[in-house]
Amino acid sequence: MGKIVDLTGQTFKGLSVIKFLYLKDHVSYYLCQCLTCGKKFEIRRGCLKKQISCKECCDKSKLLDIAGKKFGRLLALSVIHQKGKVKWKCLCDCGKEHIAKGSSLINGDIKSCGCYNKEVTYARTVTHGMTRTAEYRTWSGIIQRATYTNKPYSKRYADRGITVCDSWRHSFEQFYKDMGARPSPEYSIDRINNDGNYEPSNCRWATRIEQCNNRSNSVFAEINGERKTITEWARIKNIRASIIYRRINRGWSPIEAIMLPPKRRRDITKKYLWIADALVSTNK
Repeated sequence: MGKIVDLTGQTFKGLSVIKFLYLKDHVSYYLCQCLTCGKKFEIRRGCLKKQISCKECCDKSKLLDIAGKKFGRLLALSVIHQKGKVKWKCLCDCGKEHIAKGSSLINGDIKSCGCYNKEVTYARTVTHGMTRTAEYRTWSGIIQRATYTNKPYSKRYADRGITVCDSWRHSFEQFYKDMGARPSPEYSIDRINNDGNYEPSNCRWATRIEQCNNRSNSVFAEINGERKTITEWARIKNIRASIIYRRINRGWSPIEAIMLPPKRRRDITKKYLWIADALVSTNK
């Protein structure tokens, strides 16, 4: 058992010890009287030298009228009692309500509802804040395609010797500065020269159609000084690209394959009807 010390009649700041009550877990408890209001209450020995009066008198002495005053980002609104303690209901600049002690507000221990610390931590740890953007995913894909040689797509990129310039390889910020934001979800990164590297002078944001026209296996045809892919000419002349490819494979010149419209089914039907009529007249 702990040693029981008789402190009856002794005074500690604003408290007077009336008598010893009991011993619990080797801690002595005493009945004391507040010298300010005369209220009697129970207190343990370790708090006798720390507490200057009863709890109610302590709260009253600490309570200052700070309603309407601002401390950092917090605006003090009204007094509330929470778990037997006097606190202040505050409104933060971010719009959230926060409960804080008056002493913490006055001493500057609390400046916000917690949003300030989050912003400071974010600014200290985050470099560019664009990790989840389409531009960052594009940059990450470029690094992977031109770096890893053990991937299924390595034969189209890394194995061909296609690399990424040093400024892009080590900095997403530089890539974003050179290329800018993606114009729309329809665009993706494209190398102008299919055998060239990933670098500012050889890359652009391009649509799917533009990229298809810029593939290494694209077939080009030049007509009247205009050089376009077969797919582009087919779209311009409103003819299927497969028809143009078939004509070229049969030995047609690019001009004939592209410029001559395909025979309509109606015309073919008329031709066979004419042949049938000729055969019938011959048999007669």
